[in-house]
Amino acid sequence: MFELMALLSFILLAAGFLLIFLLVVGVFKLLFKIALLPFAILFGVVKFLLLLTLGILAAVIIGPLVLALLLLVGLPLLLIGGLIWAGKLLIASG
Repeated sequence: MFELMALLSFILLAAGFLLIFLLVVGVFKLLFKIALLPFAILFGVVKFLLLLTLGILAAVIIGPLVLALLLLVGLPLLLIGGLIWAGKLLIASG
């Protein structure tokens, strides 16, 4: 009987220590979240500005390249399409 009471009191004591440990860990976690919040906001702003700058830079660099590529590929296709359209119109009207 005493062994069972000793085992139960040991389990209750371990549960109490676990509860105290978890409360302390929760308080530290909350304090670190509050203390690190300005750094998290700063990191978010820096990340946003960096991605915005890279996006604008990519648009400035890649935009003219895509335009030049479209002119090199698209202009001959437009000319060929115009010739085909003119030929079709000539055949249809004659």
